[in-house]
Amino acid sequence: MKKILSLLLALIMCLTVLTACDVQGTVSGVVEQVKVTVGGVVEQVKSFIGGIINPQPEVEYQIDKAEAFLKNMYKDVNPVTGADYEVVGQIRVANVPYTVTWSSNSDQVKIVALENGNYLIDLNEKATEDVPYTLTATITAGNGQTATVKYERTIPQYNVLSWDAYMAAQKGDVVLVEGIVVEMNAKSLGNSRNHLFLMDASGKGGYYVYQMDQDPAEAGVKIGMTVSVSGPIEPYSGMQEIKGGTFTIIDETIKTVNPVDITDLVVAGTVDYSEYVALAVTIKGVTIGSQDMTKDSSQYLYFTMPDAKGTQAYVRTYVTDFPTTLSKAATAENADKAAIDKLHADHFGYTADVTGILILYSGNPYLIPLSTDCFSNLVWEEKTADEKIAAEKDLLAIETDLSVDEEHTLPVAGINYTDVVITWTSSDEGVVIDGGKLTFANITATTKVTLTATLTCGDKTDTVTFDVTARVAEKQLYIGKPTSDVAEGTAYKFGLEQVKLGKTLYLTGEVSGRYLVTTEYVAEAVDVYAELVEGGVKFYILDGETKSYIEVYNNAEGKLSVQFSANGSVYAYNATVNAWVTNLEGTDYYLGTYNTYDTVSASKLSYITAENTGVSQFPANAYVLSTAEYATEATHEVAADTAYKFGFVQAKLGKTLYITGEVSGRYLVTTEYLSEAVDVYAELVEGGVKFYILDGETKSYI
Repeated sequence: MKKILSLLLALIMCLTVLTACDVQGTVSGVVEQVKVTVGGVVEQVKSFIGGIINPQPEVEYQIDKAEAFLKNMYKDVNPVTGADYEVVGQIRVANVPYTVTWSSNSDQVKIVALENGNYLIDLNEKATEDVPYTLTATITAGNGQTATVKYERTIPQYNVLSWDAYMAAQKGDVVLVEGIVVEMNAKSLGNSRNHLFLMDASGKGGYYVYQMDQDPAEAGVKIGMTVSVSGPIEPYSGMQEIKGGTFTIIDETIKTVNPVDITDLVVAGTVDYSEYVALAVTIKGVTIGSQDMTKDSSQYLYFTMPDAKGTQAYVRTYVTDFPTTLSKAATAENADKAAIDKLHADHFGYTADVTGILILYSGNPYLIPLSTDCFSNLVWEEKTADEKIAAEKDLLAIETDLSVDEEHTLPVAGINYTDVVITWTSSDEGVVIDGGKLTFANITATTKVTLTATLTCGDKTDTVTFDVTARVAEKQLYIGKPTSDVAEGTAYKFGLEQVKLGKTLYLTGEVSGRYLVTTEYVAEAVDVYAELVEGGVKFYILDGETKSYIEVYNNAEGKLSVQFSANGSVYAYNATVNAWVTNLEGTDYYLGTYNTYDTVSASKLSYITAENTGVSQFPANAYVLSTAEYATEATHEVAADTAYKFGFVQAKLGKTLYITGEVSGRYLVTTEYLSEAVDVYAELVEGGVKFYILDGETKSYI
């Protein structure tokens, strides 16, 4: 009691002297925190225990939402379970915890509690026949409420397929294979996904096991061990693969797997690359070519095969998918990646042997490096003038969308063979070319121009042409605002904020391969309309009175694609990630793009989150456009009684942002829409300037 009285006296003294006083911590369990401001006004009482103030609000349990949460957590898990797997022992919904316990109706399934609070579903992986079982999760809230979620699953019969039978399997077939681990990717080692690269135990061919939930490194897998893998066949890009499979170590003996030399088959033109997918291969006598380092993720070190066609292939240096033998630090300073890139760059035109894991993309081979000396036995052979010109012609590229208000630079010499001289001519007299400088004169409307490059080396020449758009700047400033509240009969622009490119991009109504083409020029964007249907919205463009709908589909190669069609897909708006989502064959996809791409494609909804929306994943939306009769120019010469917009250029977001007059926590809120920005005034005072906004005649200063 004396301690309580002492505390109350201390508080009274704080109030009496009218000064700030904080009491923090716990005094005999009575006071957790009391804060009093200057003037004696109580600002915050965080918790006053002892019956005076309720210390914590009553927890609100939502068992139905917990049930939905758990269902969603495992809804995409492969129902055929060929190996042990782990499940959660607790979930949190709205930051409220719920316990989860598990049971099974089969004696072939054991539930084992783990030290981390989760459960291991321990299966009889070598079942003599298929074993269907029901896995039941019981969710329990702190107030005693319960809910159950049931999952129907099957342990497949342990029946190992031959490599030939594996290759003959169809999409969706669940297979069981055994192979020696050639290499692997593991999230625990810095990879973006969990993969296994296996050689068939008989040495016949390879198995590519893609995007597993299990982490092979954490499970104790090592290069050279033998594992079995069960999972569904998912052909992709000309390659047979097992996607989302489960594995079991069946022999911990380390076997040596040497690269397979396929040079003779390549030279003869008889190689079937599908037989060597996921295997380490060596190809001798390739010619080192150029590099494509433009993307932030995958980068390409090209080489030419020693076959009669001169087939082009590449080593793909993508650090987050490097195998375990190489460093995974995804930075520009990555030592292993830098060494491989430099080895390749320093030996352009050399013949060499190349070694790596073979993968197919669109039926064409590329290699994942296994070591920093993936190119070896480097030999220089002098090239003829024609060969130098041909090499530089393949590399020659220029920007084909040019503003008439700017000076542009054209290459005047080869990249790798600097004795190749490049000169330029134009089809339009309004294009002025002086050496490597290109400017425009007397072009008042957007014009199509053909530029011709002449490549010369010694007495040999060749030419290549480029179709270029000389673009006159837009006269109006357009402000686009995305909306999810679409209505029939309203023309929208359909686009996205591509932050990594610093552009707002809109659909043109054209298709390029599997993607929809975009433009940053509103005048070239097509009008897009909404059709409200059962289950959501269909988006379409018009050609006269003919509607062409945006459709997500799988093309003949099984690749996810987007096109305009007579039927189209139905989309629903996902407010969490601000994206339009459609379901195809049981999987949700959103329209948009990612990384540095400038087209609209369809990607799995699972790839985009509230955290990476607008950062690395960019959803597409319907835009309402308005025109503005103003442009902004930054100034530091401010005057009294003049209304300004107060803002800055956020280059990483590709936006100019202005303050709205609102505050969020410790910060001032901004908007990219000028119509929503508040007027800011300057008051010149001794020593500088004060900035303020007005509410009637009341000034509020920053």
